[in-house]
Formats: sequence, structure tokens, C-alpha cells
Amino acid sequence: MDKHGQPGLYGAWVIRVTDEIGEHFYKARDLSIEGITLQTEKCPPPPVGDLIDLRLLVENEDQAVSLNGEVVRHIDDEQFIVRFLALDQDQRKFLQDVISKWD
Repeated sequence: MDKHGQPGLYGAWVIRVTDEIGEHFYKARDLSIEGITLQTEKCPPPPVGDLIDLRLLVENEDQAVSLNGEVVRHIDDEQFIVRFLALDQDQRKFLQDVISKWD
């Protein structure tokens, strides 16, 4: 829960589609309908331009959604931005619901 007692954004499991090198967990830092900022802990961010599959987790896996994205920017050595690709109606609704509770 966040400071207002709302469900918290937890993080995302990410699989690099570009070269399929394993699956890594990243903490979520910021979320919008267009994309997400993720923070690494033990491994470097995927390269800019990599296509990824991610499973966005809310409140310690109580809620989850699978999304496709592209790494569009590195903020620093530990944070990177993913732009969501081709969201369907259910994915868009899930994100809107999470964003409305998280704000």
C-alpha cells in the first residue's frame, strides 16, 4: 500500500524479446498509459531499442497484466523507460485503473 492506503505498483518481470536472454525483475518507478520507468537492482538495463515482454505486477502479485514494450531511454545506469506497444482495450483499462489508484 502507498502512503494513502492505495494499492502500490510493485514491479515487472521482463523478458528481452530481441535476444531472449533470461528473465529479470525490475522495480516500477513511474507509470503512465504510454509506458513505465523501471529500476534495476542487480543487472544493467536492456539496451535502448530492445523489444521486451513484461508482466506488470501490482501489490505483490495480487494483480498482473502482460504487456509488450520497447526500451526507449536510459535515465542513468539503473533506470530505464519502456514504451508500451499495441495495447488492447483490456490492457489499457488495467493501466488506467492502476494509475487512478496510484495517483
